[in-house]
Order: sequence, then C-alpha cells, then structure tokens
Amino acid sequence: MKLIASELQGIGTILSNVNFEYFPYSISNPEIFIIDIIMEIAINAEDWEIYREMSLPKINKDIDYK
Repeated sequence: MKLIASELQGIGTILSNVNFEYFPYSISNPEIFIIDIIMEIAINAEDWEIYREMSLPKINKDIDYK
C-alpha cells in the first residue's frame, strides 16, 4: 500500500486508472457531526449519494447528526 500511495520508493512502475486512499481516514475534529465528516471526506459525492449509502447498513437515522 505504501508503494501505491507513493510513500516508498521502489523499482518499476505501478499503473492504475484509480486513486488509492487509506482507510480509516483521519478526522480533524471529532466533535463535529458524522454527516459533516463524511461530506468533508467524500467531496465529490452528491448529498443524495451519501444519504443513500448511510441508509444501507440499517443504522439509526439520527446517527448522522451525532
């Protein structure tokens, strides 16, 4: 993973047409709402996409504002 993320130098080339990211993400302010953290991380996602994904795991609907 460190080679893919260009954190280590290696011999050769890694070619890919996707971007790689580490998970879990670093959270700059753990006091903000979960929905705000997700929107900060998924900057290219539409609001409806985020709400759709959050509805899939059958979690409490109010959790995005805790």
